[in-house]
Amino acid sequence: MWSFVAKESGDYAVTFASSVNASIKEVVNIHVDDAPAINEMLSSAKFGTKQGANLKYQLEFAPNSTGETGSVIIQDKLSSKEEVASYVISKGEKCYNFALTHVSGDSLEMQLVMSFDFSLSYYNSDWDMYESLYKITPEFLVAGSTFEGKSDTHTFSVSLMNDSQASLSLALLGSFDSLYLNCAFSLKEEGDHYVGTFTSTSSEASFVTLPLSFTLSKDIKTLTISFEVDGTMETFTCSRSEY
Repeated sequence: MWSFVAKESGDYAVTFASSVNASIKEVVNIHVDDAPAINEMLSSAKFGTKQGANLKYQLEFAPNSTGETGSVIIQDKLSSKEEVASYVISKGEKCYNFALTHVSGDSLEMQLVMSFDFSLSYYNSDWDMYESLYKITPEFLVAGSTFEGKSDTHTFSVSLMNDSQASLSLALLGSFDSLYLNCAFSLKEEGDHYVGTFTSTSSEASFVTLPLSFTLSKDIKTLTISFEVDGTMETFTCSRSEY
């Protein structure tokens, strides 16, 4: 067990050497950024949490000056409700606490906290636990979705998961034997759709050559991809599974 505490931002090289054989060494390179200010962190993105594959809460902050006060729009996407509130942040023993006040002057029941490393959470009373709020990115929105499609000869399935991980599978029509591949994925917005890329996370042999591009509709319902299968280029238009 070891720990590293940087005194300032920058690049560091930490060398581990054997106490038995000095020629045995390993160097770990570490890049350290300055911690963001509260106002920078809160205004950097919209934040949300999901229920299954669907966005449940979306929070959009408008911080004042240092970010310790400001306003927030809270949307419940599943029930189509919206609340506008002001907030005041106080520093507690273990985290920052948000006091939320509705525009009507009433206090909001939502309990919102932020860790000292700037991770947001809200208290989920249904589960009696704090649930993380994540920056709403295309990768976050699509996580938890599975897409399935077929060509004239094959079936193809894509599962997009948390932490930008993906699982691909390919099988002959009517066959229960599939080829599988785990990889990473990224998305970027381009016009009325997203352009995605699957990239390798290992040196394992696969049924496709990575990196591999695909397109995803803006409503996250249709994924289209083309690649070569047994010497023939095949295109799969995959629909998002609803289960």
